Amino acid sequence: MKRHLLMAGAALGCLALSIVSANGQGGTGSVMREARVTQVVKDVRIVPAQAAPRPATTSDTVRGDTAVRTGVESRAELTFGDLTIARLGANTIFSFNEGSRTVDLANGAILLRVPKGSAGTKIQTAAVTAAITGTTVIAEYHPKSYAKYLVLEGTMRIYLKGVLGESLLLHAGQMMILNPNAKRLSEAVDFDLERLLQTSLFIQGFRPLPSFPLLAEVQQEQLELKAAGELIDTNLVIFGRGTLVTLTDPHSSDVIDRKTAAVTLPTPTPTAAATPSKIGRPPVIANSAAYQIAGASAIQTDPSITNPGRTDFGKIYRGPGADANFSLWSFDATQPFDTSSGFDAFYSGAGVPIAAFKFQSLVLAGNPTISTANGGATFLELIGVNGITSGPPGGTLTFPGIDNLLLATQSGSILLGPEISFQNIPALFLYARGAGSNIVLGSPITGTRDLFLDAEGSVQVNGAETITNFRVVTGTD
Repeated sequence: MKRHLLMAGAALGCLALSIVSANGQGGTGSVMREARVTQVVKDVRIVPAQAAPRPATTSDTVRGDTAVRTGVESRAELTFGDLTIARLGANTIFSFNEGSRTVDLANGAILLRVPKGSAGTKIQTAAVTAAITGTTVIAEYHPKSYAKYLVLEGTMRIYLKGVLGESLLLHAGQMMILNPNAKRLSEAVDFDLERLLQTSLFIQGFRPLPSFPLLAEVQQEQLELKAAGELIDTNLVIFGRGTLVTLTDPHSSDVIDRKTAAVTLPTPTPTAAATPSKIGRPPVIANSAAYQIAGASAIQTDPSITNPGRTDFGKIYRGPGADANFSLWSFDATQPFDTSSGFDAFYSGAGVPIAAFKFQSLVLAGNPTISTANGGATFLELIGVNGITSGPPGGTLTFPGIDNLLLATQSGSILLGPEISFQNIPALFLYARGAGSNIVLGSPITGTRDLFLDAEGSVQVNGAETITNFRVVTGTD
């Protein structure tokens, strides 16, 4: 049977919750006795039981006698000893104490990632209990409006309170929406995981989830089901804070899956998806395969990057005073090579904004359109976490308007062949970071003033390079 794919979004609501840890018996529960604040976005405060609130920092440890509170348009991430991750939205009060591994969700939204092999966790509301083990989920609950549960990877069992035997198992890529006063659970529907990862504030602006490889597998499975005709894109959109199901073309009512249409929902006012903030560390742009930059790509250094059918967003580096040193901002940690090579000193001290886009892996296959309008940066960083390569159709890459082009890896090699060439880019910096990460440059370069090749492994130049200033730094120097 063909299934319809909803374009679901996951926004952040007002949230009041508590996490209580296991009693320690059996050796698996004690690791949740405390959590560490691992990310702070805007107004996040630590609220001790017997003291005044104070601003939270990423060095704070939260225990049972302490709460975490987020303000308007603020977010936070906490990480427990067993690597369970809880991401909280705006207007959130968060606390936990010893007891059972249960998240009490009174009102709002939470992303919870529970590692494989750890003890199970429950998300509990007044109407529903959701049981998860080794999975990544989002739960949103508003007692006078709706409840929504999404499984990004793994499974989640939903139990309706007060109704014996009323339960539903949700699989990866499925969600359920229901009225909090419902006497029966709604049926599961499919949602577009790739779209959610591109737009959700639980993903954008945070470090990549450790479950990213599993999320990529789910995306690939959805692509294969689409190709087989078993999963069909619809123009059904779930707006804003979560549950207004609407048609982008109101005349196309035939695309409404009967299971979706059967769900009775309130109708809050829809809100347009907001453009993510330019501030913060660059998140990994989700993609089921290596991200390709080619002739159809358009980069706006304000910053956004568009390929046919999708637009993703980057971040702006403002300097060490606002965003810490450049390597920490780009790669989430500073390594000795970042300092010894001079990389950090050069970009941290550049004194100009730097637009950055981060991909799991990157393929340069053609010359993109570049725009520096609206005050866009003229320094551009393209990060391939696992590596950067070149590919067909290729061509001459000019990146017009860019004064400094940085191609960097977080832990991987840069392998560029003769199918591409670089021309008239004032400064070109290739930075292969990580033990054993090499640079193999087979691409011709002409009209470039400064060429910097820094690799923690080795550097090999095979192309014809016509440049003014040339520098090579390796980890063996």
